[in-house]
Amino acid sequence: MEKYSIRIKNISKDSLKGVSVKTSGLQEDLFETEPTLTGFSSWDYAYNSKQNISALICDLVDNSQRVIRLQKSLASDFF
Repeated sequence: MEKYSIRIKNISKDSLKGVSVKTSGLQEDLFETEPTLTGFSSWDYAYNSKQNISALICDLVDNSQRVIRLQKSLASDFF
């Protein structure tokens, strides 16, 4: 099982309150792996995957229903 550490930094002027994040991997640039859904108060967390993935996808949603979608290839630095 591969473990990917993800660090996300809020660079906006707005505070995000009650944030949940859905994380999944991307296989062969076509298929998403099984997502995990986590609520968090710190910005560091890990995503575990049993499959080889080429990218990570994170959807962040706060209590105001603002959605931020991040996708980054694992070949480069993440977020």
